[in-house]
Amino acid sequence: MAHAYNHRKRHLSKTTMSFGDYEPFHVNAAGVEIAGVKGGEGPPILLLHGYPQTHEIWHACADELAHKFTVLATGLRGYGA
Repeated sequence: MAHAYNHRKRHLSKTTMSFGDYEPFHVNAAGVEIAGVKGGEGPPILLLHGYPQTHEIWHACADELAHKFTVLATGLRGYGA
């Protein structure tokens, strides 16, 4: 069982990230560091993920949104970076 889980984990890590042209950022808010990526032009749109994802879940739609919005995809506290 552990072998199947490890194979799936390796497969996902190779395919989830496609924010190549996005700028990574870190913001300190009340002593908590928030990490994310920023890209696009226009009014800001904040993309927040759910459990158990990270900001990488937005890779499939972020580029389309970036045509009309400044996309900010952040990780929630305790997830990802």
